[in-house]
Amino acid sequence: MKHVFLFFTALIITALAFAQHLIYSTATVDQAAQALKTKTYVVLLEQEQIEKTNVIYEKIQSETVVESGKKADLSEFQDNEFNKQLKFGMNTFWKATKFEFIKPEEFEQKRMDPSSSFIFLYNLKTKYKEEKTYINYLVFALGGKAKRIDKMPWVAAVPLSYGNVGPEYYTYKIPGMIQYLQYLADYVANNPNQTKESIEKYFNKRNKEVKDYKLYVLADDLTKSVYTIEQIEKIYPGEVVIVDQKQIEEAIKKQDPNVAYVHKAGPERTKTELAFNVKMILTAKGGECIYIKEDEIWKKEPEGMLDKDFKALKK
Repeated sequence: MKHVFLFFTALIITALAFAQHLIYSTATVDQAAQALKTKTYVVLLEQEQIEKTNVIYEKIQSETVVESGKKADLSEFQDNEFNKQLKFGMNTFWKATKFEFIKPEEFEQKRMDPSSSFIFLYNLKTKYKEEKTYINYLVFALGGKAKRIDKMPWVAAVPLSYGNVGPEYYTYKIPGMIQYLQYLADYVANNPNQTKESIEKYFNKRNKEVKDYKLYVLADDLTKSVYTIEQIEKIYPGEVVIVDQKQIEEAIKKQDPNVAYVHKAGPERTKTELAFNVKMILTAKGGECIYIKEDEIWKKEPEGMLDKDFKALKK
């Protein structure tokens, strides 16, 4: 899928103002509880135009040369992979509210309604150490009169990647992200006065549970000091499996109760300084977060899982 699709304003809603660089929830307990009583409108990305190549043609160039091929017909549209994964996740796992899929242009018409909630992909402008940065989020928010989308009550949000990173880095995990939003929304609705720090503390109280799971991780999400199973085994007693995207996707869709997986949101090596990455470990079944760590990226601590992450998991 082409990276350029991230930058069409019709595809991803983009914030116009700076915000703190990492957000999990900005809603009050009452707002979260209200959101779980509403109908949820799920914003799809625009469909992709595809070429139909089923029209065969032949063109005589000379007595000995005949050009042949397939004529393109650009009149057909299809769902992009993000929409397919979003629909699967909502139809299979979302139990919190009734919901309906809508187009991006409908979101602007409906989002001022406080009796509605929304799930959407959002490209948020933020700052990290005075550097302008964009972060892609999947958001569950309550409607209302906020003029800016980043000022709506975000009941639950999950960072997916830096804004310049293509969707192939996170699309396969969208059903798992839907489960995470539902899990976090329920927590916020039942626990008053939550902050970014208190949510992280709650997640990390469960880090001792990670070793009870088979931990799936991509090789791309590991760093030099823990790049092999042999290196990891020296500092972490649990089972770790280096997998590909398909194996994580299958574990989520099958709701494998024995698997947890690493979700990393970062610049994917497009930045090696003045940047951060967040590492989360989610259960394949239920999308519960049982570890989270945000780290600055620099020479001695590159992007990805570090030895200190695995050491934290064995406590």
